[in-house]
Amino acid sequence: MGIERLGGGLYLTSVTNDEARCILAHFPHITFQRSRSVPRVRECTTTDPIEVSTYTVVAYGFSHPTAQQKKTVERLILRTPAVRLRPGVLLFPHLRTKDMARYYSSKSVHLLSPKEFVESVARVGARVYRWSRLKIVGSSGHVCIDKAIDTMIRHEMLSLERRIKQIRLAIDIPEISTKRIKMRIHELSTRLRLRRASLSVIGAVWHYDSQRLIRREYNMLLRLRRLLLSRPVTGVALAEPVTL
Repeated sequence: MGIERLGGGLYLTSVTNDEARCILAHFPHITFQRSRSVPRVRECTTTDPIEVSTYTVVAYGFSHPTAQQKKTVERLILRTPAVRLRPGVLLFPHLRTKDMARYYSSKSVHLLSPKEFVESVARVGARVYRWSRLKIVGSSGHVCIDKAIDTMIRHEMLSLERRIKQIRLAIDIPEISTKRIKMRIHELSTRLRLRRASLSVIGAVWHYDSQRLIRREYNMLLRLRRLLLSRPVTGVALAEPVTL
């Protein structure tokens, strides 16, 4: 039938393969093909940004991943503006060099480009593949990408809220030291700062407005810091280790 399976739910076929197109029509899917040009970010403001944007698809996998490898990859993903299409498959915006410099780096945060992410994941033992300068073909892909962006952002925000609530409960436990709680708040603040940077790229390229969600998380974190400042100083010795 002329379809090559690449793994991770990815398939390669010719754009003239009518049989493959008929089969795909019955399933949710995203079809990409090579793009001859890469639009400026500002050129995506007059029409559907998902339709006119260009993309990089990155697929990675391990034979038998360890817990440490999984954790490292998740931390690397947090430092990218990528959208998870499915396990082991990420979608990056493919930008011009000037736009990359503008959106990927700031004074406080540097996001990983697709190339940097591929190199970093390969160093921890993954098999990695990258396809660049892609554009969407057909209308079904727009819905899939919109849904993937929404799912990723809401999942990340819920995860941050769970961590904030855990720390909130820990503040009321005298056996957990203030130093340990401060360390966890600092880690959470770093994670939120990275997510804010990545969402700024997603917002600029795909016009997804996440400012309300980000403000909500920052306000929750601010209340957490204020609550910690009012915590009474205790000198309780730990009988058993307490996990936070």
